[in-house]
Amino acid sequence: MRKHNFILFALVIALSLLLSSCDFFAAESPSPSPDEPEPPSLSPTPTPTPTPSPTPIFVETGATVEERFNVPDGFTRVSVESGSYEEYLRKQPLKNAKSAVYNHKGETVSSAMHAAVFSKNVGQTDRCQTTDPLINLRSAYLFSKSSFDAITYHFMNGFEMGFGKWSDGYRVNIDPKTNKVDWKKTGTVDATAEQFEKYLTVLFAYSNATSLKQDVDDANSPQIGDIFLTNGGAMIIDMAIDNETAQKIVILARGGSPTHDVYIPKGGENNALSPWCAVENSQISTAEFSYSMADLKRFKN
Repeated sequence: MRKHNFILFALVIALSLLLSSCDFFAAESPSPSPDEPEPPSLSPTPTPTPTPSPTPIFVETGATVEERFNVPDGFTRVSVESGSYEEYLRKQPLKNAKSAVYNHKGETVSSAMHAAVFSKNVGQTDRCQTTDPLINLRSAYLFSKSSFDAITYHFMNGFEMGFGKWSDGYRVNIDPKTNKVDWKKTGTVDATAEQFEKYLTVLFAYSNATSLKQDVDDANSPQIGDIFLTNGGAMIIDMAIDNETAQKIVILARGGSPTHDVYIPKGGENNALSPWCAVENSQISTAEFSYSMADLKRFKN
């Protein structure tokens, strides 16, 4: 009996120790608190989509204004009609991308302030006023379309000189005593390129930026082909518009006196879009000059 009680007592002690052991391990391994973060996922991290590089504006191999200078990202070139004067300016051929600006004697005029140089030959004589290259560009386009009557400009004294009259064989006659100018029939009908160049030579001898004011009107908003007569003159030869804000940016071209290449000036200081120039605060600024929109002009015909 005494032996039986001893065995029963031993079993109770063993059971108590077993229950105490279970409570200990339960305390050592608590359940995760609901406030604790979830363990990190072992799934692979997705690869981020690469940001596209901005489209470069300058294309060294571009042969024309349109090909040499892309529009900045977010902008679109304004649409122009095929065969129009606007397209003619946008597609003007350019010299090698590293070409300097040369005068009529072949001497370097500039090698730092320009973004591109027109291929158009400026001739071998110093006949140009600052705005003559603007007249030359427009007149060459009209000549290519045989629009001879539209090629007409005024002398400083107000005399109107048109190529239509010139090509019919009339020439400018100036009275040496009174300086009165009129037409005199001395030639034959001739509308060749040679006669066109002779017409321009006489025109440039008796006209300037002041007389050109008789052949233009004020322009309320910029268009390709519009001109400035201030600060040596300049012409808008290309234009683009911001797709979201409708802000306009333009490319200008200008010549100069003494006669030298027509060129595209670089944009103003800190202009990341150069040679594109924004129309800001009612003006357009290049690396050389600023042009007020109040001075913007448009040819009458």
